[in-house]
Order: sequence, then C-alpha cells, then structure tokens
Amino acid sequence: NNHIYITGCTSSNNLPTKHAFQNNRQSLGDGDDAFIAVFDPSQERGNDTLLYSSYLGGEGEDIGRGIAVDNDRNAYVGGSTSSRELRTKSPSSLAPLQQNFQGGGFDGFVAKVDTESQGDSSLTYLTYFGGNINDRVEGVAVDSLQRAYITGASNSSASTFPLRNAFDATQTNGEAFVAKLNADGTALFYCTFLGGENGNTSEDGEEGLDIAIDTAGNAYVTGRTTAEASFPVGSLAPPFSTDLQGTAFVAKIAASVANNVTPALLYSTTFGGKSARSNSIAVDIRGNVYLTGTAGEDLPTTAGAFETEFNGGSFDGFAAKIAANNADTIGVYRPSTNQFLLRNSNSAGPADITISFGLAGDLPVTGDWDGNGIDDVGIFRPSTGQFQLRIPGLRPAVTIVTLSFGQAGDLPVAGDWNGDGIDTPGVLRPSLGQWFLTNGPNTNNTTPTVDLVVNFGQSGDIPLAGDWNGDALDTPGVFRTQTATFILSNDFFGTQDISFLFGISKFLAMAGDWDGDGIGSVGVFISSSGTNALNNTNSTGDGDGDLLFDFGQSGDLPLGGDWDGKP
Repeated sequence: NNHIYITGCTSSNNLPTKHAFQNNRQSLGDGDDAFIAVFDPSQERGNDTLLYSSYLGGEGEDIGRGIAVDNDRNAYVGGSTSSRELRTKSPSSLAPLQQNFQGGGFDGFVAKVDTESQGDSSLTYLTYFGGNINDRVEGVAVDSLQRAYITGASNSSASTFPLRNAFDATQTNGEAFVAKLNADGTALFYCTFLGGENGNTSEDGEEGLDIAIDTAGNAYVTGRTTAEASFPVGSLAPPFSTDLQGTAFVAKIAASVANNVTPALLYSTTFGGKSARSNSIAVDIRGNVYLTGTAGEDLPTTAGAFETEFNGGSFDGFAAKIAANNADTIGVYRPSTNQFLLRNSNSAGPADITISFGLAGDLPVTGDWDGNGIDDVGIFRPSTGQFQLRIPGLRPAVTIVTLSFGQAGDLPVAGDWNGDGIDTPGVLRPSLGQWFLTNGPNTNNTTPTVDLVVNFGQSGDIPLAGDWNGDALDTPGVFRTQTATFILSNDFFGTQDISFLFGISKFLAMAGDWDGDGIGSVGVFISSSGTNALNNTNSTGDGDGDLLFDFGQSGDLPLGGDWDGKP
C-alpha cells in the first residue's frame, strides 16, 4: 500500500509511539534503543500519517540496521544489541532460536513485528543471533513464506556461532555470514560464514552489509572484504578479471528448501578497487544485480557511464549493475537410446552432459524445475498423461518428480508462466488448438491445476515457449510446419504478435535465449545432417541463422537450455 517502513536507533525519551509493544526507551545513559515505525505517505499530516511505532531495546546499546516487509505487512528488523535482557519471544511452543545474549560486546538480533496488530501481540518473534564475541545483523530480506534471510558480520568463534549446513565454517579474523530462518524464528535452514583469509584483524575485517532474494529463494549478498584473492569464487562463475577486483564483494547462494541441505555458493567475486564498499543490493527477476556503495579513485567505471572520474576526497558513491547474461545452449534427445545429450556452448563438438532418462515413446521437455538457475531435463509420457521431471540435488543426488498433467495426443512444453523463476509444465492439445498451462508447484505425485488456457495454434503445429519480448514471462509460440512459419505470442490471450519464415517445413524447431540478452528466439535442427541453425532475433531467415554448427544426428529431437548455469 505504498507505506514506508523504517528502522534505526534513538536516544530520545519522547519518540512518538503508536500501537507499540514497547512504549519507552530502556537504554541507560547515552545509550540508544532501536525502533521501528510505519508511515502512510498518502495522509497529509498529523497522527494519521504514523501507523505504527515502537521502541525495541534494553539497557544496553540497540541499533536497527536492516528492515524488510512481507505481503501481510509484517516487518522484519535486524540489528545489533549489547542488551542482556531483550524480551525474546516466538509465536509457537518452541523457544526462539537464541533466547539469551551470547556475545562479548554485542550480539545481532532479528525481530518480526506485525504492524497491523497492537501492543504486546504486535511483536511476533524476537531472537538474539550470535556467538561468544561480537556479531551484528546488517541486512534482512523475506520470502513469500515469511522466512527471513539475514547477513552481517561476526568475530565469534565457529564453535559458538549458530552455524548450520555451512559451506564455510571457518572464522578468520572477522567473517561475513548469511543465514535463513524459519517463519517462526525458532530454527535455521542454514547459517554459513562467507569469506577468505582476511588480512585485517579489526572487528570489521569482513562484513555482509545487505541481502536480497529472488523469487526462487536464491540469496544475493554484498559487502566488503579484505580477503583479496582468497575470497571464495563459487561453482558457477569465475571472479572478475584482476583489474575489476577490489574490496567490495557480491555473492549468490542457492535456495535451500530443506532443513538438512547445505546450500551451494553459486558465484562470488570481489570488485571495485582497493577501498570499495558495497552497502546495498537489489536483484530483478532475471537475476541482474544492482549495487550501491562507496569507492576510491581506482573504481573501474564503464565507458559512457554517468560519471567516470573520481571527484571525492576519500571516496565517492557508486552505482553498478551486474548482468546475469546467461545464454541457452543446444541439446538433443535421442529416442533410439532414451538419452539427452547436452552441450555447454553453441558450437560443434561432443556432448558435455549425457543423461539417460525416459522410455520408448516419451517426448522430451526441459526447464528450471527448482529455480536454481540451471535447466534440467524431463519427459512427457503420452501413454499415462504424466510428466517426469529430473532434478539433480545434494540429498538425494537426483529427485524424480512425477506430475499428472495432460493426456494422450498432447504435445509437451514448459516455461515460467508467472515470472517466479521456476518452469512448470504445459501442453498443446492439437485437436482443440488449445494450450493448458500450470503454475505448479512441481511437487511429486500431484495433479497440478490448470491455471491458464490459451487458444493458440492448430493441428500440425509444434509448440514452443519463450520470453519473446523480455518481460520475464514465457509465453506460447508455434512452428507451423506446413509453411515453415514461426508464430509467437507475447501474452496468454492467443495474440499473434510475431510471425516470420525461418527454415523449411521438414526442419525441427526449438527455442532459447542463445545470446543471453534476456529475449527468447528460435532455431531449427536439420535432422538429415545434424545441423543447428540458431537466430538471435525473431525475424525471417533462410535457415543459416546467426549461429550454424553441427551437433546431433538423424532422428534426434532438438532442445535448448542453460545446462550449467554459467554466464
């Protein structure tokens, strides 16, 4: 509702409170209390502008450092405290994650506040967060299931810090950390350090300063580090080149939906020069990352940027965008052996990945079934009207999800129909010229609901799905074999927005974002020669396309996807 949520600290004894769980300042002497307040800017003045306000603190020093809000207007506040008597709380019969102060000087804290309630009931949970020395929470994000994600800094020993499913459990002279709490603030999905061999032994040697999440629950963290080359890289991407590296960092951590799974560090890198510090982060639906912070004169600015020269005394501010730029690459399904053969570049060569999956008569389908940024394989079995989706993981190594969706005669397709970052099944029913699409979830042994019915196509058409206009939604498309025409729609109303000739009628069609520009385009597979012709624009071509190379053989069915998640 365009309300404004703020947190911070105050040494005032007369802060205006409203519906508060704590009406008075508790800190002693010159100490501060944290606070949370909510405003309605549509109101012109007076008490109607302030919707909610409460102190949050004890006798020590309490500072609210980060805030996030869910769809029910619950606010999640993170910060630091030296108070030993904060009123910890949970909404369940279980104790809050950490009931008691653990630190030497200060601990972090996380609180959930129901800003639509009043008095004591408005504090849903409050938990300390830390170990035996000094810890603070700097940034907070929250997902659609009201699970809080936090980042901050810690000097506590690994044995006392609340690590869980950590990919980094080593404390080295001050570490950033990342953690995911459950909705009640009583348990952790994961908590891990994030850092390298810090050369600085000060309290702030390494800090996580802000966090954002995407719709799939992947966490994006930014901050500062002194680890230099020892800062971890992650599994999906190399660091920036030496001339781009520095003391700011950005990292992406895979979604963790189970409480016994260690999330993967997908990528991380330093950037910005020797005095850079990245304070804030945002991420869009495509995984593009936006950063702001401060930096010195060695910040590597880009050509044509708003301001390319250093103007500050010690530092200037900076703004940066790091593009996801994940291109799709080719693959084929070989019915004769029931194998997927996938290549990680759009060029001739052997398969990089070979997966045996499916039975005779199955039709191939591919998609990002779990939102981790990597496309996986699946099949549609016409004889049973079922999809089987193959999802690699840590425990178990591979999960097979079976969904009852479709019927004999349907042609399978998959896409992200609602922009949540997760692909789900669909079918084209040629006899009706109708598409039936589901938004999931991809839960084993279920029958998903039909969320969208689209009148698009006719008998003989081959269905395709892609983001044809860059709006982060996959929408229908068809290859009309009779005329070798691609017909693409940018909506779910059956509108024919794009139509062009490409290839000839006997070619097989596919779709993918071949150049990583965020817009899906098409390609054709010449089965007789095993030749792939890919277009980077949705326009007429003679079959040569922008990329032309051999991969596959006669009888194969062509596929497109991002098989390794790498840019």
